[in-house]
Amino acid sequence: AGIIGHHCIRPPYRRRGYGKRQIEEILRRFRFLGIRAALVTTTEHPFFTPAQWTYISCGFVEVSRFAGESGIPYRVIEYRCELH
Repeated sequence: AGIIGHHCIRPPYRRRGYGKRQIEEILRRFRFLGIRAALVTTTEHPFFTPAQWTYISCGFVEVSRFAGESGIPYRVIEYRCELH
């Protein structure tokens, strides 16, 4: 599986579809390389709700939630997308 690392859209460019296009391009490249699945994580913190929606709209499904670093109250959410 390919892992999508940290990525973001600068504030002046948010809510214009750039994040979704960014993820779709990564998935296109993974497919080209023969990678069969993609993984990405975020947290339950409300700041990351738009990212969660973006992953789901790109075909990701939630596969698990688990505790993050010690002292951080928000769990980590792991998403997976099967690539065909």
